Amino acid sequence: MITHIAFLSLFIFFYLLVSARMEKTMLSGSLLFVLVGWLVGPYGLQWLSFPVKGEGLSLLAELTLAVVLFGDAARARLRILQKSWRYPERLLLLGLPMTVILGWGIAMLLFPGFSMIDAAILATILAPTDAALGKAVMTRKEVPAPIAESLNVESGLNDGICVPVMVVLLSLSMDLGSVTMGSIVITLLEKVGIGILVGVVIALIGEKWVKFCVQKEWSDPQASSLAMLSLAFACYSVAESLEGSGFIAAFMGGLIFGALCKHEKFHGFLSSEANGDGLSQITWVIFGGTVVGQCASFISWQVGLYALLSLTLIRMLPVWISLLGTDLNGTDKLFMGWFGPRGLASVVFVVMVFHHQLDHAGGIATVAMTTIMLSVLLHGLTANPLVKRCFGSALK
Repeated sequence: MITHIAFLSLFIFFYLLVSARMEKTMLSGSLLFVLVGWLVGPYGLQWLSFPVKGEGLSLLAELTLAVVLFGDAARARLRILQKSWRYPERLLLLGLPMTVILGWGIAMLLFPGFSMIDAAILATILAPTDAALGKAVMTRKEVPAPIAESLNVESGLNDGICVPVMVVLLSLSMDLGSVTMGSIVITLLEKVGIGILVGVVIALIGEKWVKFCVQKEWSDPQASSLAMLSLAFACYSVAESLEGSGFIAAFMGGLIFGALCKHEKFHGFLSSEANGDGLSQITWVIFGGTVVGQCASFISWQVGLYALLSLTLIRMLPVWISLLGTDLNGTDKLFMGWFGPRGLASVVFVVMVFHHQLDHAGGIATVAMTTIMLSVLLHGLTANPLVKRCFGSALK
């Protein structure tokens, strides 16, 4: 274990010193960490074994996602979002359901061995987008602010929305006869409602305490990032303990907390982006070392085709349709449709599938992991070139 810690610490140290330069290249940080994990792991050079069980990887991925969602929401530019809220609203209410339905239909065609529930689970796993992997796009000044904020909000909420859907589908896979339409609706409302309520309440309490402590000069600026991290963990864990969606709680908590912390003395509490980045880097290394090599031997042409369609047709067509009637031009719609990277949320959902021991868990995981890897590769390689091509003249 000490060897693993030493390797990860040194690698992250050297990477962080050149991260600004790396962001300007086609090699994204996520792709680099996955490749390194695979290279040194048990399916590569076998230097490290990454002895992390499914439950450990799941917890790490879930907490990482919660911190990323909280931080991204806290730094959201709400003034811009208020003027362009119709974009993420359409993406979530129209685009997300269409993405799941289209992904389900294509999965039924390509994988005849899957049941209807298996295909729906696969489509739901790959429906959420990843704010962390889209960071290279969302933080570029060339990208119009309404588009960047819309993609950020979409990625922040779609995984939380998909959690209750996954719970219902997994329940159906175990015992179809015991699940009714009423229970499905109740589960969805409970997950979403509890998540929103918990996030709002914890954010309000946290903001009041922060304001009080800062005014009394009780707080240490160096502890601000840890305070932010703790608040994100609290939102997630409290919501999950109450059978709500921890991801929705984390995002809503960050959104409310960031909106209320307007005083310049509070900005330290919003500067803990490195916490989420550090956890993400560790998660991607372990993911590359434990999962990628394991699933690689099961890849078929059907798996590769579905992964490609998931990133293109299954994602881009619903986005295009959902944004019809807005003031976005064709380039904007295609850009928003393409930059829907898959990442931590999908990893968490795959682990949920393994925990329920589904008959086709291995097949579902292989398709999902292939799609995630393809997403890390293609979105990482195309982020900077497409931003320059689509919006390169925006600052001129």
